[in-house]
Amino acid sequence: MKPRLHSSANPLQHIHEQLMELPQAVKRRICTECNWSLPTYYRKVKGAPISNAEKEKITVILFDQLQRTWQHCQDGRNPPPAAVPVPV
Repeated sequence: MKPRLHSSANPLQHIHEQLMELPQAVKRRICTECNWSLPTYYRKVKGAPISNAEKEKITVILFDQLQRTWQHCQDGRNPPPAAVPVPV
């Protein structure tokens, strides 16, 4: 997804955009870091077995994305793009 340009200084709009982007960012990172395709991701969501290493990685990814979202929401006056590139 393309990063959005923020022309408004509306903190509520910025927070809303960050929270709407969160599920997509988590899904992208899980697919990238676990080396899953999108169909594999959805199979795992529906109950396919997940290894302990994958469970741990998913927990780390979620925690990291929540921290990033929190940091981005703290300063609504100078909002960064919602989609943050993740180093691989």
